[in-house]
Amino acid sequence: MWNAMMTGFAMHGCGKQALELFEQMDRQGVKPNDITFIGVLHACSHAGLVADGKWLFEKMVHVYGLAPKVEHYGCMVDLLGRAGNLDEAHKLIKSMPMQPNTIVWGALLAACKIHKNPNLAEVAARELLELEPQNCGYNILMSNIYAASNRWNEVDGVRKSMKDRNQERTRTELNRSKRLSS
Repeated sequence: MWNAMMTGFAMHGCGKQALELFEQMDRQGVKPNDITFIGVLHACSHAGLVADGKWLFEKMVHVYGLAPKVEHYGCMVDLLGRAGNLDEAHKLIKSMPMQPNTIVWGALLAACKIHKNPNLAEVAARELLELEPQNCGYNILMSNIYAASNRWNEVDGVRKSMKDRNQERTRTELNRSKRLSS
């Protein structure tokens, strides 16, 4: 019930209420679990409560003895990224004890778009394309980031690369269908 309410507050941008609920839960002796922290960190992220989110992340580890999962790191990258702390978010990703997933890199890429940081966006997009080479959305986002920075040569390069990949994919699919029909 506590987790559901915190997640509800998070979804509606009510970070302060989620924090108050977390503190009430703590006072009543109810031990939070990893889902609790995902909810309250998400709430902090959407409300811009960076210091509170950092404090909760530390408390999760040092007070409650919970090992952060990739989802918790994703919340922290989102929290830091939304606040414009892109270098800190990238440093956190590099320090993760597990492989970052598309959610983690996607949070950084989205923050780079918002805060107009095409150089770090390139790092995130490269990682995302390595994880999901078939997903053209990352290239489209990079093209838009380059366009917003008036980096038109890079826009052209991304679009050409997408076109070349699409043509190669089409040729491969045609060859496969010919083999199957023979």
